[in-house]
Formats: sequence, structure tokens, C-alpha cells
Amino acid sequence: MSPALSPADKAFQLAMAFLAAGKLDDAAKAFADAAKLRPAWWEAWARLASVHDARKDWGASIPAYERALQLQPNSPQVLCNLGMAHLARRNYAEALSRFAQAAVLPPPIPEVFNGLGVACKVLNRPGEAVEAFRKALALRPGEVDWRCNLGNTYAALHRFEEAHAAYDHVLKLRPGDGAARFGKSLAYLVCGKFKEGFALYESRWESELRGCKRVFKKPEWNGETSLEGKTVLVHCEQGLGDTIQFVRYVTMLAQRNARVWLEVQPSLVDLCKTIPGVTVFPEKTAPDSYDLTCSLLSLPRLLKTTRETIPSASPYLLADPVKAAAWRERLASSPGPRIGLVPSGNPHHTNDHNRSIALGMLSPIFEAFTGSLFILQKELAQPDRAFLAERPIATHLGAEFTDFTETAAAIENLDLVISVDTSLAHLAGALGKPVFLFLPFSPDWRWLLDRSDSPWYPSMRIFRQTNPGDWGPAIEAVSRELASRRPGRAT
Repeated sequence: MSPALSPADKAFQLAMAFLAAGKLDDAAKAFADAAKLRPAWWEAWARLASVHDARKDWGASIPAYERALQLQPNSPQVLCNLGMAHLARRNYAEALSRFAQAAVLPPPIPEVFNGLGVACKVLNRPGEAVEAFRKALALRPGEVDWRCNLGNTYAALHRFEEAHAAYDHVLKLRPGDGAARFGKSLAYLVCGKFKEGFALYESRWESELRGCKRVFKKPEWNGETSLEGKTVLVHCEQGLGDTIQFVRYVTMLAQRNARVWLEVQPSLVDLCKTIPGVTVFPEKTAPDSYDLTCSLLSLPRLLKTTRETIPSASPYLLADPVKAAAWRERLASSPGPRIGLVPSGNPHHTNDHNRSIALGMLSPIFEAFTGSLFILQKELAQPDRAFLAERPIATHLGAEFTDFTETAAAIENLDLVISVDTSLAHLAGALGKPVFLFLPFSPDWRWLLDRSDSPWYPSMRIFRQTNPGDWGPAIEAVSRELASRRPGRAT
């Protein structure tokens, strides 16, 4: 006769049955009961945490994994799962720590090294990331997603031959793979190989933007069909900065005698109404009476853009003259030069940790500067607010902006905008204002490599990191430039 199961064992078995049936909420409750009934049972805690993972409730899974780890401190699998949960929460430093602990414990777990590579890459340690991805692939050579990770890391190191080799390896194993094709497109584009890059850039719908492509009743324009007398609906697809950068193309359609309808994010509607010959709608609100559709970021390919043929005339967006006059009066008492500063972007952007700069790091700029300084972004992180409270060397204008027309009107009255890679840098460039742009070592493709200017914005100068994660030289270069512009300074 089998011994009677304890209440903890019964709860655990019930949880396993719920898990097998896909009833995650019930499984989580039953595993929690088992752990409560037997608090030192590490497997119950680990199972509970894994169910929370499956429910994407990482706020609950992390403490459960921590409890399991207290009870079983040398479990590489628990450490691996805990690292993955921290990755999901973007706790990259903590994830790196857990993966590093697991990496030295037997048996070797391939996922540990892939996770370690991901964390290292995000934390600007690409050399270590390459080594980690190689170890992961040595343990599991056929994992194509991990090989894409390796390719992306080679690209971040500007080792493009190795990046393309990694992507091509993936495409041999899984022909047509969207992530590999998208990675290849970005590697081509950042090197200025626009023909090859834009052709592959359509794979963005098959990779990180999967599910975002809209379905229309009317056909997509193929770049060849005559637009004479046709109504073309051009729609935005990515971020605000992307829209601001690429709306320059819609006038080229109008020049082909098309009636152009442009759908943009609601906050950009009034700003884009300054584009001549274009009817602007908030996204997903245009009537159905159009003939053809086109995604905004497909236009460079369809119009056969090369580096030499980028439509770079500026300004191609205009500030509202009434609002600009109001800001002129508002800033009249501020001594010049008047400089706008954008030290950080959207904190929810996946690459924000690499592109944004803490306000305190920009102290050399403040010390070199004479004139009036204005913070243009709408929201400030708490450390930046604290910095400004201690050193009120700038006015936070961004808090007063209601939409992009207000922002544009304010920028129209500035002498210079200094910005990280965010939508306000694009806005200043589109308005034809002088812009100093801070870029990380591995930039977005549109900024290309190894140049201090931008073919997209003639009024822009670029200040790049020379080593991953190190903003010091770029900040010093901007500081020297500002110091050289001080009134009365000998040149």
C-alpha cells in the first residue's frame, strides 16, 4: 500500500496537472500552496517561478526564483531562469550577474551563454558578447536565433563581413528567415549600401515589426505604376522620429501628379500640414476612397534612393508663424546664444540605455557654455530633475509643450539644438536648424558610419562615441565647440 501523500505533495501534483492542461493561473496557485506548505522545497518555488514566467509576470517570478536559489544556490538552471526573468524586465546588470554565476557551474547550459551574450551586448560589452554567443552555438550549433544574435553583435562592432557570414549561415539553415534578412539589411544600410539594404529592409515586417503591417483593401504601390491622377495613401509605421525623417518623400509623389494622403501619429498631424500639396490625417482615419497604399519607410526603396539622391532640401517642415512669434516674445529676454538640449529619449525605447545621456554627464557642456540653455524634452528622469534642482543652469521648456507644433515654434527661436538620437533631433533637422547630434558607437543605420555630417540633414553635425558606452570624448568635443563660440573669444 502506497504511503499517503502529504498536503504539499498533493498540491504539487495538482499543480503539475494544471500545468499539463495549460491552466497557468490554477497551476500558479497550486504551486504557491505547495511552497507555503513546505517552505524549504526549492523545486516548488522554482516551478512556481517558471509558471509566473509563462504568465509573463516577471515581478512575481523573480522573488520566487530568488527563494529557490536560497534553497539550491548552485543550480545553474535556476540561475539561468532568473537571468532570463531579469532580461525580460530589462534588469540587464542583474541578468548578467546571474548568467555569469551559472556559466561556471556544471553542466553547461546553452541558454546561459546566449543570455550572457544578450546582456553583454546591451551593456556595451560586445567583445564579451561575441565570446558568449560562440559558446552557446558550440553547445547548440543549429540555434538560428542565437546565430542572428552573433551577427547583430558583429555588426555592432562594425565587423560587417563576419556579420553577413553569420546571417548567411542562418539563411542556409532556415531560408527566408526574417530576422537574418533584416539584420543583413541594417548592415548594408549603415554602410551606405542603400540598393541592397532597402531591398532587404522590407523584411522588417517579418522580424521585430512582425504583426505591425497594416492590411488594406487597395493594392500597394510598386514604384513603377503611374501615379497620374491617383490617390495614394501613405501611412506611418514606426516612431515619431521615423515619420519626421521620411515625410520628405511625400512631395516626390505629389510631383508625379498624385493626390497624396498622409496618415501620421496624431501629435504630428498639425506639423505635417505644413507640407505643400498633401492632405494629412491622424493614422487609421483616412477615408477608403484612395487608389493605392504605401508605407512611409518603403518610399526610399520605391523611389530608388542612393546616398547621392537623398532628398535633403531643408526646411521641409515649417513652424507655425503665430506660435513662433509667441515664442520669440517669450524668449526675448533670454541672452544668446539660445541652445536647446535633449539629453534623453523615450525611456521605453529598446535602445534608450545606449542613446540617452544622464544630465550630470553633460557638466562639461554647462561649464563651456555662455548664453541661455533650455531642456526640450517633455519628461525628465528623476536623477535629471534632481540635477537641475541642485544646479538650475537650464530652463525646462519641454514641460510647456503641448504638441510638436509648439516644440517646432520654440526650436525656431533657438540658435542650436544639442540632442541624442531622438525625434527632436529629427524635428530640428527638418526645420533646418543647426543640430549637434550625439550618437552611440553602434548607431542606427540612418546615420551611417565614420562621418561628422548627415546626408539627411545638411544642418546637422554628428559627435560619435569612439568606444562602446564611452560618451566622454564626444561630450568634450561639443564642449570645445561651444567654448570656441563664446562672445569675444579670439579665433
